[in-house]
Amino acid sequence: MTKSLIKKIICFILSAVMLFNIAGFSACTITTNPDLIVLIEALQEQNRLLTEQLNLLKNDINSNNADILEQINALQHQIIRLENELVALRSDTDPRRGFFTLSEAYRFGWLTRLDLKDIIYHFSDGVVQKENLEIIEHTPIPKVPEILAPSRERRLIQDWMEFVDTPADIEYLPYGIDGVSVVYKGTFNGNVAIKLTDRNAAFILSRTERVGGFIHRQVDFPHIIFLLWRDSSPLW
Repeated sequence: MTKSLIKKIICFILSAVMLFNIAGFSACTITTNPDLIVLIEALQEQNRLLTEQLNLLKNDINSNNADILEQINALQHQIIRLENELVALRSDTDPRRGFFTLSEAYRFGWLTRLDLKDIIYHFSDGVVQKENLEIIEHTPIPKVPEILAPSRERRLIQDWMEFVDTPADIEYLPYGIDGVSVVYKGTFNGNVAIKLTDRNAAFILSRTERVGGFIHRQVDFPHIIFLLWRDSSPLW
């Protein structure tokens, strides 16, 4: 591997670390919980140390390439772990609740790119497609929890009935709660991915979402929609 390529790799990782520093600051601004603030500050300190280590590697570019690549690999794993922790904290402390599209949840910082791939895999019957239309192989992590508790499913449907009371993008017909059913697709940082069927509703939505470099296509049925639900109850 050439010195130029190694420099490019290090510069890429440094950019990622800077981005996560910004993400950490955003997470800190939406909570006053002292325990969470301490945890976020600890993660930001880890970020600072990672940046210092990467700068040292950059200055030591003339040393053994294999050693540098091994250290870069280790730092990449730490950065991914840090991203996951920051995203989870940002999602946990964000007060917004209700129903959101995949694009909205990713824009609000509640999902990682790995979350996106897992969700799109489950939403699209095992097909994960990039924006350039390339289909990639992906093995999702097991769903946790494996099933949605009946009490939470009932609360989800109740939230949905309130949500569709007066939405601007839905023409709603009064057939009632019996027309609503849910297929659980997994929980990601407290965001419950669902395939929701509502025989009362005719959804007027864009059929394609481009999010995080991937494509998610809504199925072409007027009564089915894929969403993320954030529980309105204070008890998760």
